[in-house]
Amino acid sequence: MRLLNIHTLKLEDFLGDVPPYAILSHTWGDGEVTLQDMDRHDLIQKPGWTKIVGFCQAVIEFFPEPLEYAWVDTCCIDKTSSAELSEAINAMFRWYEQAQCCFAYLEDVSHGGEDDPNPIRDDFEASRWFTRGWTLQELLAPQSVEFFDRKWTYLGNKKELAPRISNRTGIDEETLLGGELSSASVAQKMSWAASRQTTRLEDIAYCLLGIFGINMTMLYGEGENAFIRLQEEILKEYDDQSIFAWDSSAVPESVSTIGILATHPRLFKDCAAIQSHPSQGDLVVTNRGIQLDIPLIQEQSNPGQMRGLLSCYSQGDVALAVGIGLVQSSNRKDQYSRTRTPVNNTPNFAVFRPQKVYLTKRNRLSRTDDSVATACWLHFGSLEFIRCHPPGVWHRSSLTTTMTMNLGRATSEQVATRVIFKTLCSNSVCLVLNMTPSKRTCKLSLEYLQTKDDSSYTVTLLDYISTDPAAPSNKLIFPSNQVTAECKVELIRGSWMYNVSISQTMKKPVRIPAPLSSRK
Repeated sequence: MRLLNIHTLKLEDFLGDVPPYAILSHTWGDGEVTLQDMDRHDLIQKPGWTKIVGFCQAVIEFFPEPLEYAWVDTCCIDKTSSAELSEAINAMFRWYEQAQCCFAYLEDVSHGGEDDPNPIRDDFEASRWFTRGWTLQELLAPQSVEFFDRKWTYLGNKKELAPRISNRTGIDEETLLGGELSSASVAQKMSWAASRQTTRLEDIAYCLLGIFGINMTMLYGEGENAFIRLQEEILKEYDDQSIFAWDSSAVPESVSTIGILATHPRLFKDCAAIQSHPSQGDLVVTNRGIQLDIPLIQEQSNPGQMRGLLSCYSQGDVALAVGIGLVQSSNRKDQYSRTRTPVNNTPNFAVFRPQKVYLTKRNRLSRTDDSVATACWLHFGSLEFIRCHPPGVWHRSSLTTTMTMNLGRATSEQVATRVIFKTLCSNSVCLVLNMTPSKRTCKLSLEYLQTKDDSSYTVTLLDYISTDPAAPSNKLIFPSNQVTAECKVELIRGSWMYNVSISQTMKKPVRIPAPLSSRK
């Protein structure tokens, strides 16, 4: 651990036994002092240096026992080293917890003066310090926190200011003063961070690691996935279904499938009164989603939706279960995702038997909706492939007589393609597909290529509309039974696919009559 000598203002490294130290809690601003700045000759000109010097002087003046060292996050961590930064972030809560004292510097607060009957004004609650993600653990981890204004005038400690701090943060006074975080549910802890902000999106997850006792690697650049990873780690350590009790009513319409894991703590803003109790059965994080046992009841107001009853309750009423809206997947009967409905309380939940279900973990955008056809699989048997249009959209297998097209990258509502084959009779036939993946429909036609320049006329047309994978295949038969084409929409490996086949039905040459309009 790297510490700052309060008297020499020089950094010293400690391995093993770490001497007693004071620790600073503050919000970052312009001109902060980094580890690399500590050797610069113009160090004293930086605003951050003035803050560090003021902190060291305050420790000497206000802390009753002599201390030799202090820790400041700006200059005591080498942020150019990703390994050291990751280690520091995972140890941060413990460092604040083990400090002899924690001084919180509120640079946007002014003491009213000794003659003011209310020296601590409303700007205390309005301080930026209460809005930042990292200062949450800096408030909770130390046994005591001493608050100072912009001029290092003493404002009071956490115990003296507990009612005001509790009202501002939503953290009950007992938790503030006792430091026993294990009695708070996951949802309650998340609610404490709901209105807080971080400069980097990933830090809203990383700043909560110590509060949940979780260790995690730092992956800056992963965005909101950091908060998803945090919840997955919490699920491994806690039997607490309140982690699912967030409000999904404000999820953007662009999200077609709402996962069971929240994307940000702000979705827990109304969860301060939710408490948990032991759940029934095991919870397992799988590649299909989160498997758990919960009671399901039919929504009276919406017959197409269910309500899952979590093992948690609100407002201290254990007779009520917190319920979340769920909708069944079109692919699997035991797979569910969230709906855009707020949580509610359901009475007499004990009479409902739990069911083993899978809850989709993450949000999915409309383009990856389970109901959308994602691929087309074409079997062409003994026919000889000539070419396709547009070129390059089909992938041909070198081992089988099949071709596949990925529809997941389609940029338009409809996808049209033409594939030309040569029959055993040396005739050319063109298979035309017009697919609408979002509706799982397809228009299929066969064209006989009459001349060498591939000018053609359409022989017949079939509209395939059924979305029932159990429906019989729709067949299109080429005149005189020379070629047969058929199309089905099937659920294959969990995804909807067009299953199209075209095959030779006769090996002898057959004369194909021209349309009546072309006869003389």
